[in-house]
Amino acid sequence: MICFTVSLSAQTTSIEKLLTRFDNLGIQKVNDTSIFTAEERKLLDNHFNLKNNNNIANNPVGSGTCSGSTIPHYSNSDNGDIGGVTSQQYEQDQYAIFDCQSADDFVILGEIDGIICQIDIYGDSPQAGFPSDPNSEVIMYIYDDNAGLPGELLYTESFSAPELDPDNTGSFTINPTESPLLTSGVTYWLSIQAKLNVSLGGQWYWNSSHDENGYGYAWQNPPGGFPNGCTTWTDGAPCIGGGSGFTGPDMAMDIIFQEPDLGTNENIFEGFSYYPNPSFGTLNLSSVNNMENVVIYNLIGQQILSQNINALSTTLTVSSLTTGTYLMKVTINGQEAVYKIVKN
Repeated sequence: MICFTVSLSAQTTSIEKLLTRFDNLGIQKVNDTSIFTAEERKLLDNHFNLKNNNNIANNPVGSGTCSGSTIPHYSNSDNGDIGGVTSQQYEQDQYAIFDCQSADDFVILGEIDGIICQIDIYGDSPQAGFPSDPNSEVIMYIYDDNAGLPGELLYTESFSAPELDPDNTGSFTINPTESPLLTSGVTYWLSIQAKLNVSLGGQWYWNSSHDENGYGYAWQNPPGGFPNGCTTWTDGAPCIGGGSGFTGPDMAMDIIFQEPDLGTNENIFEGFSYYPNPSFGTLNLSSVNNMENVVIYNLIGQQILSQNINALSTTLTVSSLTTGTYLMKVTINGQEAVYKIVKN
């Protein structure tokens, strides 16, 4: 896991090129975004959501991790009306134009950021269902919010549907193996979609809920097979309504959050320091844990200096560096972190 603090000119370096440079260096977090515009900060947040400083993507959270959480559930779980909304990939060419997706918004209540460790989905399977199609899947999507509708995709994961719902109840529990770190008080969207051969298993429906939390549900049918014109994310009520057995306005679900495991990386680097910064010629590094090596890059990702250390302290000679900003990657006990240094 790599994290660093950066202060760069967003006017002279486009945010897209900067993100590419970060990826090339394996950088997973920007701690100081104060010099970026609001729109650029949103791009940064979205880009690094799965590469956050708490190492969620590198240390997957699996089933059975929800015990002891102090974060409240987000619940639309009154189970509303059975047979509410279709949200399915139909898995046959003649029905592909009806592939569609439903989503509902959620938020982590309180002040603690968290990850999703369990999702209970309430649905209806009036026909043969998932057990009849051994290749069927349940697909989970997490999106950010875009003015009251699903925005950029942050994470997706597929699950074996016959394993989730062996008794064909239409309802099931998902334990994601990974999750992005989600910010408390910020709106996100959850979409659940069945991937089910309609000739073998029929249709799956996501039940509605009367809880009226946040926005109403959203729906889309990108191929345009339904005559409602909702080919992109749209308020679901005008698209599906209202329809058979559905009174909404939300989707029936219960989301359980977990405080993230901070792991060992943060503790390892708590005892690391470097000075002076800016530097005129030398840079002193010290750590309570063994520093293995350090590498300095310029802002286009070129390696400028590499030095093995294997000690608790060292002094780098940086007098040959031209004036400017550099990135310093430090490895301690096999863990990596990246810091900004300035050469005057």
